[in-house]
Amino acid sequence: MAIIPTQQYSRLPVAELPLLDLTRNIGMALTGSGSLSTWAETFCGQAPHVFCGSDPDNPPAQDTYPLIEVFPLSDNAGRQIDQYDAYLGLVCGIYDDSLEPVVYKDFELQRGVLRLEEFFSRIKTVIASDADLGDGYIAEIIGQRDDNVLFPFFVIGAHIKIIKPL
Repeated sequence: MAIIPTQQYSRLPVAELPLLDLTRNIGMALTGSGSLSTWAETFCGQAPHVFCGSDPDNPPAQDTYPLIEVFPLSDNAGRQIDQYDAYLGLVCGIYDDSLEPVVYKDFELQRGVLRLEEFFSRIKTVIASDADLGDGYIAEIIGQRDDNVLFPFFVIGAHIKIIKPL
């Protein structure tokens, strides 16, 4: 009887970046950032409220702003991948009821727009420098601004892509 050779497959290596761990680690870095809290207290009156999970039919109340929501979106796995990709969502927002324009580089704009951009910039810095990404790295953070500003609420949504080479 002839022996038929068979191919041996190795088990999928455990090299994941669990989405819930990443979500928690980013949330904890944001919560623990003294520079982010100081900025928010100075310009918004209180430290940011950092959380995961919200009800779209019952949005956060004014007194929870500034806010940062971090939540898992998607990840990948399989035998043919050469890197592990994890995607998280982020929403940040401030409440600013001032209608007086401020000057930014000789250009007048609404104060809430300027403060939101400053807040988002500081959030990205904390995520990139302070969050434990489990041997992964930030590949990109893409922010989307809504053209329908719901004054006095200013909000940016973002996608965070984290890569861990295998």
